[in-house]
Amino acid sequence: MSIESARAFVEKMRKDLEFKKQILAAESAAKRKELIKSAGFDFEKMHLDSLASELTPEERNALMML
Repeated sequence: MSIESARAFVEKMRKDLEFKKQILAAESAAKRKELIKSAGFDFEKMHLDSLASELTPEERNALMML
């Protein structure tokens, strides 16, 4: 679990719109976490929170659902 993994996840969300849609369409936080882990990312919400200043308001709103 690391900040590096969270940063890589954010970059993938920015660049891969299909991946982003899949993550955001998940019916629950548990399902989102499962999709994120199955994509090879391993981090905690606190890691995403530490990146908040680097995110756009839209990205912050979307990722708060994790």
